[in-house]
This record gives sequence, structure tokens and C-alpha cells, in this order.
Amino acid sequence: MESPFSPAGAAPSSGSLREKSVRKPSPPPPEHELILVALRLSVLEKAASGLGVVAFVWATVVLLGGFVTSLEARDFWIISVLLLTEGTRVFSRSHELEWQQAAPRISIRTRAKSIINHTRPTIFGSSSQPDLVPAHKPETKLSDKNSSDQGASFFTANRISALLYVMQLASALVCVGLSVTRLSTAELSGISTKNKNQDYALGIFYSLVLAEALIFLAERAYWEFQVGYKGLVSRVTRECRLGTDQIDNVKRFYYEVYSDCLKGSVFDGLGMDLVAYGMDDLQENNAREQLGGACILLAFLEREDLAEETMRRIGTKPGVIERLIEMLTWKEKYEEDIQRVAAQIVCQVACQKSVSFRIIAIAGALENIASLLHDRQLRLVGLRILKRIATDQQNCVKIGNTGGMLPILVTLIEIKDGFELKKKGRDELKVLKKSLQILKRMATTTGYQGKLLREDIAKVVFTIRHLRNILEHAQNHPLLQELALDILTNLALDDCARENIGSTGGIIRNILQIFLQDTAQATANSKLRLCQKAGEALNVLALRSPGNCRRMCRGDEKTLDQIIAKLADNPKLATRAAKILRNLCAFLSQEEARRVATSTPKLLEFILVAEGKELEAALGLAAATVPHSNKSSLDKHIDSRALAHKIAGILRRPPPSHKLLRLRRYAVELLTVLAKSSERFKREIQEAGTAMHLRQMLDTISDVENFYTFSGEFGLTRHVKTMECLLALAQRALEEP
Repeated sequence: MESPFSPAGAAPSSGSLREKSVRKPSPPPPEHELILVALRLSVLEKAASGLGVVAFVWATVVLLGGFVTSLEARDFWIISVLLLTEGTRVFSRSHELEWQQAAPRISIRTRAKSIINHTRPTIFGSSSQPDLVPAHKPETKLSDKNSSDQGASFFTANRISALLYVMQLASALVCVGLSVTRLSTAELSGISTKNKNQDYALGIFYSLVLAEALIFLAERAYWEFQVGYKGLVSRVTRECRLGTDQIDNVKRFYYEVYSDCLKGSVFDGLGMDLVAYGMDDLQENNAREQLGGACILLAFLEREDLAEETMRRIGTKPGVIERLIEMLTWKEKYEEDIQRVAAQIVCQVACQKSVSFRIIAIAGALENIASLLHDRQLRLVGLRILKRIATDQQNCVKIGNTGGMLPILVTLIEIKDGFELKKKGRDELKVLKKSLQILKRMATTTGYQGKLLREDIAKVVFTIRHLRNILEHAQNHPLLQELALDILTNLALDDCARENIGSTGGIIRNILQIFLQDTAQATANSKLRLCQKAGEALNVLALRSPGNCRRMCRGDEKTLDQIIAKLADNPKLATRAAKILRNLCAFLSQEEARRVATSTPKLLEFILVAEGKELEAALGLAAATVPHSNKSSLDKHIDSRALAHKIAGILRRPPPSHKLLRLRRYAVELLTVLAKSSERFKREIQEAGTAMHLRQMLDTISDVENFYTFSGEFGLTRHVKTMECLLALAQRALEEP
């Protein structure tokens, strides 16, 4: 998370973006072998069909046309039987393919009908909504329904397809038997002297018929070996990580590929794959086909080696994302599984930034996603989608502006007491965590729109109360407390929200308890990190807020001493304690300010050796405590010469970086108050040539040094005095006698 006390840094270089955009070549899809089998079978089928056409033309033109009067009755009837048998096989083959394509579809529709007409348990549990027939399903008259039910008991697609398959095998076996019988006779071996040309013509015809039948039988044997013995379809289904209920979809895909190879070029099927097939199924009007297509896409998205390419194709094909977003609102009982799988697909593809922008651009998409938050079973998936979309700040603004979204998210972070939190299951804790993460991302949105978004979050009357309850009752869940502190810190950047947060009973007390807890025995970094975030929250709450400063000190007289004691704690916690005490000093009583000022000598000694953020925090606190310190004690305990040279070295530095934005400001403030408090220090600082450095600083100051808090590149809270004013006061303090 970007610190609210420094402006946003520079954007990443274009080189790194180019490196991330390079895609690795994806491995062959699991259905590749199935496509190759369909291609080989189509080659055999076309070869058999070609030989059949040649045999038919040869029989009709040469034999029946040229030798019809000289043919023996036996050959005439055998030719006629072969032609009729071959015609039967061709007819059965063409219609068998149609029924094979229809069989999975009919079984799918039958299952969808049973889902509609009968209540069945699903992973969502029972639903109180009545079973409704989809709008796209045509109505069926009662008489038609009765007659169709009687016939459907026997004449199913699978049985008709099997019958046609047996007819083809029988026809091929008849052709092989008759052809072999006639080719083995003496008349066709060249011994007959009646009509040699006729014998040769008959031999060619029977050879063509035999070759065609053998190729067809080889094709059927290869298919049975691949599907029956090796279980190709089942293996592809497992490799695609589809359930056994999706075998029908894989079969239907095979028949689609096989049909395309037969109708056009044999290579047409190589351009087909299950991803495109699944995306096409999403556009169908049948619920079961839609579910099958969605399951295929989800299975490919869950495979690490195929996920990236699948995401790209889903995100770039027109209409797919729109269809998935539409499915999120489907509430009928037979559509529950479709809604669940569609939500998981949207969750998977939303991790790509380009796809998340497409989702946001769809009218009503966020409202459809918000509808998932009302469903206990889909709530977690909906939150994951929102979290992935919220990686971009403009998307965060659109999420916040969606009607009803903020109240829903705030409701999801509600916990009444610690006992209720203990009763929450794993998924419920995930819902709480995801809701906090989304609110955090929205609260960290920068710029003017981010300011308005934080105001909207704070306007939800239960926001601060729910965050307080998390701080109070989630002691065993430090990550939840960290998220709550991050949200409070960012909300407190706005003046009105800062007072509202502080006035909520118990919230400052809970944050102080977290910050002041003993970290000496902490074995995990999470506890130390939690204390740091609590310190950041207290720092912002105390910023130019007399009410919050009084609330921090009024609860317990020891609170102020405990914060002072933190100065000797872990360096990261000491830095935050110094920032808190600096803000408190502006509104403390004289007695309390003198108690803080007792740490001034140690602060001045620490400044001599400190660097970085520790130096900045020590300079800021020392500048606030020196006016309340004993002047004689300062001259006695500090090394004026070393301190003067340290401050002069800071003033000689170039303009500060984003991380140490207030270093020069605090150095100038400390120089001014020390020059007024200690004559010896004043002489030392003058001898160090500080007056010249102050004049040179006038040419390097900028408006960014006049702000205390930032929202990205936009300044929020200004310091009371500008840098130009501080430099003028410092010069005057050095020039005064």
C-alpha cells in the first residue's frame, strides 16, 4: 500500500511491461489426439466413398450398359444385390452420422428436462423458488407429449444409431462375401473363353467393391480400437479435467469435427478445438449445452498450462464475456449450476487487466456481480471478482458508484462479538477478509475521485462501527485487524471523517491497545507489522485534530508515558511514536508537554547518528519539544557543534525524495527553535555557514514540501506554515542579536 505521507512514485518502465507481455507457446490441447483420430477416420471414409462411386459408375456404365445382354443371371443378380447393399450402407452411414451428432444433444436435452420438471439436490441446496420452464423452451401440447413419450421409450437416438451401424457392418460383410466368392471362381481367373472383356470388367467391379468394403471395415475397426479398447473419449475427458457427466459433450465435439472433415476438406477439423466449441455452446438456448460449454471453459482455465491462452481467447471473442455476465443473474433452479460455473469463469478471467476493463465497460455488469453477494453460496466468488477488478483505481471508483455496492460490502464485515467470530467457518472468514480487502483498495484510491469515494465509504453509518468491532474482537486474526487499520488510516485522511472516526466510542482506545502492546517477545512479523499500522492510524487521527488528541490522553494518564516509552522500542515503532507525539504536542497542556520534553536530550543525541526515516521523525519531534524543554539542560547535555554541523549538512542536501519529504522542513524548524533557546548553538550554526544554505534553499523549495498527507500525486493536508515562511523565520532567528 502506498503511504499517505508521501506522493505516488514513478510508473514502471516500458521495458518491464514488454517483458510481461511476451506469451509462452502453449502446449497442444488435450483434445488434439481426438481430432487426429477424426481426421484419419475421415480419410478412410472418403477413400471408401470414392471407391464406392467408382464401383457404382463402373457397374452402371460398363457392366449394365455394355454387357447387360451377355451377363449371366448369377452375375446380374449379384451386381444388383451389391449395388443395393452398397446403397443401403451409404444411406445408413449418412444418417448414422446425423443420429450420432444428435444422440448427445438429445440426452443433454432429456437431462435438462428432468432438471426442470423434478427437484434435484445441488451444491446450492434446495430452493424455495418454483420450477419455471425457460422462455426459450417451446411449449408442447398434451396429445403430442403423450404420443412422443410412447415412442421415445424405444426409438431413442442411441438405438437408432446402433441399428444403422449394424446395417452398415452387415452390408460391408455381404459385399466382402459376394466379392470374394465371385473373384475366386474359374470364370474370373482368365480361363473362360466366352468373353474375356466381360470377365475383366466383372473382376474390376468385384475388386472395387471388395476394396471399398475392406477399407470401411478397417475404419470401423480403428474406431472401435481407439474408443472401445483404448477409451479415447474417456481419456480426453479426464485430461480436460471434466466430469463423467461431460462425456456426451466431448463425443458431440468429436462428431462435429468428423462431420466437418467429411463435408469439406479433411483438414478442416484441425482448426477446431474444445475452447471454441465451449464458447459456441454458451450461445445456445439449451441449458444443458450452456452448462457443458461453461464447464469446458472452466476446466481449461484451471489448467496452468492452458489458462493464459484460454483467458486471451475468452476475452477477445465478441459476445462471450457479455454472455457470462448475463448468466450471473440467472436464478431459476435449473440454471443454478450454469450461474455457479459462469461466476467461476468470470472470476478466473478477471485477473487479466484487459478483461477486467471489458467487464467494467459492459452495461449493468457491476450490478450483475453485486447480485452474487446476496447468495451465500456465490458470495465468495462475487467478492473475488470484485477484488480482481478493483486492481485499477478507475474500476474502484466505478465499483463505489454502483448503487448499493458500498452498503453490501459494509454489511459483510459485520461482527457483533468475539463469540460470533469464533463461530464463523472458513468460507465466512474468507468473505470477511475479501470484503475488507475490497474496501481497502477503494479507500486507497487517489486523486479527487478517491477523496469522494472515501467520503462515500465513511457516510455509510455502520462502516466505522464494524471496523471498531474487528479491532476489538479479532485478536486471533491479525490480518483482519491490519486491513481494518489500513481502511481507517485512509478514511482519516479527510478532516470530517477524521473527527467522525475519533468520536466513535472505543476506536482510539482499541488502536492504542494494539500499538502499545509488548512486541519484545514477538516471534512473528505479523504482530510487529500490526503495531506499525496502528501507529500510522494514530498518527493520521492526531493530525491537526485537538479532539482526537484529547481522546488519546484522557483515557489513562499512563497512555502518554507509554507512547514516550515507545521511543526506545523497535526503530520502526519508535519512528511512529515520534510522529504521534509531534502531533500531540500541539494540543497538550503545559504539564503534559513538559513530560514529552524530557526525551529531548536523547532525541538530540539520536539525531547525530540517525539517518533516513528515523532521522526525519527525530527532527520533527525535537522541533516540537525543544520549546518546552529546560534551556540550561539543553546547553548542558547537547553537543552544539556536532548538532550544528549535522543540521547544516541536511540543509546542503538536494531537494528531498518522496520518502523523506519533510527532512529539510523539520531541520529548519529545529534550527529555528534551537537558535532561540541556546545562544551557544546559535553561534555554532552561524559559524557553519547556515545562513548561506538557507538562502540557497529558497531556489529549491517546491509546493510538495508544504503538504503533510497525500492521495497519490495530490496533496491533501497542508502544513500550517509554508517552507518559504519557515526559511524566513529561520533567517530572522539567526540575525537577531
